[in-house]
Amino acid sequence: MPNHYHFLIKQTEEYGISEFMHKLDTSYTMYFNLNNRRTGSLFEGLFKAKMIETQEVLIHVIRYILINAVVKGIVSSPIEWRWSSYPEYFDPEVKPICTIQEIIDYFGSLARFKAFIEDTDASQGLAREIEQGKDEDALFL
Repeated sequence: MPNHYHFLIKQTEEYGISEFMHKLDTSYTMYFNLNNRRTGSLFEGLFKAKMIETQEVLIHVIRYILINAVVKGIVSSPIEWRWSSYPEYFDPEVKPICTIQEIIDYFGSLARFKAFIEDTDASQGLAREIEQGKDEDALFL
């Protein structure tokens, strides 16, 4: 998204996500400030994290993240959003940075995963929730 980002991260060590986010935000701020001849903070506030406790919530979050740019009208298909991991699943030219096998395994196949993400009825329902301005946090509860 133009003014924020979403990650789906599996924590394997205590405080691992917090440490990762700190390093990511710090290094990006330093890079941005150096290249734009500026100083100071770049991000407003702390990052927000929600623990995903059920598989139902997990698949909802996966779809939400992957269709967000489509819903917002930035692209017409999730494969077009270059800042998404979605192309890593389907475009052999994209060098992967994410671990996607666990998600593919959950759906049973790449075809089933694609069908789930591109399910027009379900995606349109989620799009309506987003467009109606419902609190993003409510989407994950």
